[in-house]
Amino acid sequence: MAGFSDYVETTIMDWLFEATDITGHPTVSVSLHTADPADTGANELADTGAYARVTTAASDWEGTVGARQNATEIAFTAATADWGTVTHFGLWDAAGVGSGSFLGGGSLTIPKSVYNGDQLKFTSGNLDFTLD
Repeated sequence: MAGFSDYVETTIMDWLFEATDITGHPTVSVSLHTADPADTGANELADTGAYARVTTAASDWEGTVGARQNATEIAFTAATADWGTVTHFGLWDAAGVGSGSFLGGGSLTIPKSVYNGDQLKFTSGNLDFTLD
């Protein structure tokens, strides 16, 4: 389960009530967080220890009305330092840590401690984003 950010909610409301156009994102980058990112993308891992967001294309996601899940594996670069315990994921419109607009995110079913040498992966079908 995941939720939209304030940025996305404002964009939708502007589309509904002010007739502004919505531009889709050809790519969406997945981030990792050590606590709830809330509506802003807070608590993302620092840009150290080889951490970087993973960029995905539209074809990397599948689903039905109101829900999407990863259709392909999402693999982060192997950690070169301890990253801590990852409890949440996020979706962004930009690849660089600290850049772009936060689109939304959610919690992991099971938090994962990432240590030096570990590689965190979401196998196909295991990262869900649902309208709520």
